[in-house]
Amino acid sequence: MSRPRSRFRRLILPRRTAVVLIAPALAVSMAACGGSDTAGPSGGKQRTVVIAVPADVTSLDPGLASGSKNSLTLVREFYSSLTQFDRTGKLVGDLATSWSQDGPNAWTFELRPGARFQDGEALDARTIAWNFERAKKDAKLTAAQRIVSAVTGVQVLSPTEITFTTGKQTYLNLPGLVSGWLFLPQKWAATHDPDTEVNASGPYRLTSFKPNGSVGLTANATYYGTRPALQNVRYRVFSDQSSLISGLLGGSIDVVPGLDPSQLEQIKATGKYTVGGVPGLRIHYLSINASKKPWNDVRVREAATIAIDRATITKTVLKGYTVPANRQLFSPTYNGYQKDLTPWPYDPQKARRLLKDAGAVGTKLQISLAAYQYAGSQRTSEVIADELNAVGFDAKVEVLPIAQWSDKKATDATAAALTYNGEASPSNSSAEVLTHYESSVIFPTSNLRGPQDKTLDDDIVRAWTASTPDEQATYVKAATDRINDTFRAIDLWQQPQTFAAAKDLAYTPRADDLDLAYEIGWAE
Repeated sequence: MSRPRSRFRRLILPRRTAVVLIAPALAVSMAACGGSDTAGPSGGKQRTVVIAVPADVTSLDPGLASGSKNSLTLVREFYSSLTQFDRTGKLVGDLATSWSQDGPNAWTFELRPGARFQDGEALDARTIAWNFERAKKDAKLTAAQRIVSAVTGVQVLSPTEITFTTGKQTYLNLPGLVSGWLFLPQKWAATHDPDTEVNASGPYRLTSFKPNGSVGLTANATYYGTRPALQNVRYRVFSDQSSLISGLLGGSIDVVPGLDPSQLEQIKATGKYTVGGVPGLRIHYLSINASKKPWNDVRVREAATIAIDRATITKTVLKGYTVPANRQLFSPTYNGYQKDLTPWPYDPQKARRLLKDAGAVGTKLQISLAAYQYAGSQRTSEVIADELNAVGFDAKVEVLPIAQWSDKKATDATAAALTYNGEASPSNSSAEVLTHYESSVIFPTSNLRGPQDKTLDDDIVRAWTASTPDEQATYVKAATDRINDTFRAIDLWQQPQTFAAAKDLAYTPRADDLDLAYEIGWAE
C-alpha cells in the first residue's frame, strides 16, 4: 500500500557501510572487570585503549542514560538510535537513512534494512515501537520522556518505515530529539538485565562491567556501520583528581577529556600526550536559588551577575580554550541565538551599589559544584567567589560528589544560593534548553529555583511547540530576554572541551561532551 508523498522536502542522508550479514551470537553478560591487555600510550595498535571518566557508571540501560554524560557515552557505544550528532554538532542518520515531516504533526523515518543485535534479533520498526511503549509505561526511563511527552502515536508502516504523530504540535526538533533515544532488543530484554548486560547493535560489545570502576568493550563484528579503529577499549572511573593525574603522568591512561586547562602544559611536558581544547556547545552558568532572601531581590541577582570578570577568567584560568557566553543559555549554533547580544559587563562598582541599596552587604552564600563534573569549574568558582567577596558578598565554594551535588540542587529548600551547572540540549535545540527553566519540568534538578513568571512559562511552551523555525526563534528570544531582564541565571562561558590523548592516537574533541571511542583512530 502506498503512502501519500510528503509536502515537505525529504532529507536524504549518506548511508554508512553496507549491512553485514549476521550469524546469531550469544549476548554478552556482565563479566568481572580486569584483563591483561597492555594499557597506556605504548603497546601498539593491539593494546587496550584506556579512556578516563570522572564519574560512576551505574547502569547500562539506555532508558536511564539521560542523567550522566558517562552513561550517555557508553550506551551510544553499544546501542543504536534513529539519528545522532557528529563531532561538529551536525545531525546525521544512524539507524535512520532519511526522514520527512508529513504534514504539521507527523514524522516518518526510513530505516536501514537488515540491522540486528549481536545475538541476531532484528532491529526494525517493530523494535522501535516496543521501546516507545516501554518508555511510556515506565516514567523512570528518563532518556525517552521528552519523546513520550511529544509523541501521541507510533505507526509501523513496514519493517523499515515508522511514523510518529505529535498531536496538535509540530515538534520541529523531533529528528534531533530522537538522537538521545537508543533501543533495546525486545525478546532479549524479557530474560536479561539491561542494567548490567548488553546485547549490542552499535560499534562495540560489552566484555566487562564493574559498577563504579570500569567498563570493557570490544569491537562488534556484526555492527552495520564502519568498524571502529580501536579493537579493545576500557572506560575507567577516577574518583579523585590526584589519581587521574598520576595515571596520566605514569602513562597508564590514553585519553582524558575535560581536564582543568591549567594542567595541560604539565601533561604535555611528559612528551607522551597531545593536549588541546575548543569551545563546546555546553554553557556553564550559575543557577540562582531565588526562593530565599535576599536572592528574591533582583538587585542582588544583578549584583552577582556583573561582579564576575568573564573575559579575564576565560583568558587566564581557562587558558583561552573558551569564550564568555553572550547572555544566553545555549551556544551560537542553536536556533534563536541572538548574535547582537554581548557578555555581561564586568562592573564591580555598580555591583557594590546594588548590593548596598538592597541592604544585602555581607550576604553569606555557597557556590555548590560537583567534583570533576565540568572542566575548570573548581578553579573558576574560587575566582568567582573572590570577585563576589570584593563587592560585598561573603562567598565560599562547596565541592561535592556528583550524586550529592545533584540531590542538593533538586529542591528550593536544599539548593545552594548559587549552583555551578552546565547546560546543553541532547537534541541541539534552544527550545529544549529553555524547558529546564519552566516552573514545572521533567528534569527538576536543573530548573530555576524560586517563583517563576507565567509569561516566561508561556514563551517556553510556545518555543517548544512552534510550527516554523522563525516562530520558534521569536519565542526563544522572548524567553531569553525575560531571563536576562530578571537575572534568573548567571551565564558564564562555553564549556572548554579540553583533552589529553596519547600521541599514537588521532583524537578530535567533539562539540558536545560525549567521549566516543569509535570516533578515535590511530595516528599516521
